[in-house]
Amino acid sequence: MSLGSPRPRRNQIDINVKILRIASKAGATKTSLVYKSNLNFILIQKYIDLLQQKGLLEMDKTQMV
Repeated sequence: MSLGSPRPRRNQIDINVKILRIASKAGATKTSLVYKSNLNFILIQKYIDLLQQKGLLEMDKTQMV
């Protein structure tokens, strides 16, 4: 029984692009980024920090409850 070929690993550029595409939609939350990018909260935070440092992503904390 064959399970098929494994999915190739994503590189950092692919992950950053995925995060930016998800985040470009209005109302994207950290939780939605985690689920839609298929990363965990620790990894997504590292990518968010990197993208913020590069000026590519901005977090809107005014919506926090």
